Amino acid sequence: MFGYSRALQNMFGSLDVSTAIMWTCVILYMISLIIDPRAILSRGAGFMDLLSPSGEALVQLGMTSRQLVRRFDLWWTPLSATYLHGGLVHIFFNMMWLRMLGPGLESVLGPGRFFLLYTASGIGGFLLSNALSPNPSVGASGAIFGLLAA
Repeated sequence: MFGYSRALQNMFGSLDVSTAIMWTCVILYMISLIIDPRAILSRGAGFMDLLSPSGEALVQLGMTSRQLVRRFDLWWTPLSATYLHGGLVHIFFNMMWLRMLGPGLESVLGPGRFFLLYTASGIGGFLLSNALSPNPSVGASGAIFGLLAA
């Protein structure tokens, strides 16, 4: 962790990066629901639409798309979109995979390298997604596939 691991361990007790990533995703998901609570009830009756945040809330928090990345002031959205999710089922399955893959990889790679792998995989997944499709997207799937490949 670039020399900061001892200070972080003293502050937090341990450096469980995968748990910190999960909490970040869950907190941002709850914030996305709070930003526009009407969207929760206005979705379709499908199972995949259960507790889905609105597109406007996701854009405010950093959803990515080809058009958003082309704007100079929103270059950071491939990073932020890795921590956002489009519904309850979406976040559940992504966090389930992170919980299965994260601790083992983190113990092998160390917390700093694990975080860099997760972040680089997520950004790479969104850059590829943005190159292939103009549709906006969110989620940790690119990062999860990077962990799976590692």
